Amino acid sequence: MAVFLVSSVAAPPDARLAVAGTRVAADPPSDRAGATGTLYICESQLLFADAAGCGFSLRYQSIAIHAVSRDASDAPHLYCQLDCRFPGTPASAESDDDDEQFSELRFYPGDADELDAMFDALCACAALNPDAGDESEDSAGGGGGSDKAGDVIRQIDDLDPSALITSEDQLDRLTPRGRDVLAHLESVLEASAESGGHERFADADEEADSDTDGADP
Repeated sequence: MAVFLVSSVAAPPDARLAVAGTRVAADPPSDRAGATGTLYICESQLLFADAAGCGFSLRYQSIAIHAVSRDASDAPHLYCQLDCRFPGTPASAESDDDDEQFSELRFYPGDADELDAMFDALCACAALNPDAGDESEDSAGGGGGSDKAGDVIRQIDDLDPSALITSEDQLDRLTPRGRDVLAHLESVLEASAESGGHERFADADEEADSDTDGADP
């Protein structure tokens, strides 16, 4: 488990940013989230504490995705998808294994103008805490940092094409967590389309057609 519940939080000395008046929400819902307190974006961890000093700490390695959300259907917030189950959330009916679970956290600051600073601080601190696999690769390379292009080439070279999912009729090969992630991404895309994303694409198509009609044969 990469999320730890805490019952007494003092202001951490390595905090890059502290945002008071932040409300946290979890999806699936958790009885451990929903409070308003202070979000500390620290060099070593993400830490949240309510007015009584109770909250949780979160390792950066467990954050699979983070982004700023300003979708019209919700208040502006910092979005984090975890590669583990948040404490107090129900396990999936298909698996009780934490490795096959994911959760979402949303941090709503009292002042939406804080969002960009929150995102920048999270990016900077996450970069200070790479996955253990990344650290071992850096050490193997002589401590001079990872050759990103070389890493990507090696990963592609190691891929077994027969293991890739390339069509809808292969979706039954997804793991339970893979199916959960796919369902979530589809719901995000559907929400984006309903909020007007499809109209933007339609406008782009009309402009492309207009350009084509006016072109020389």
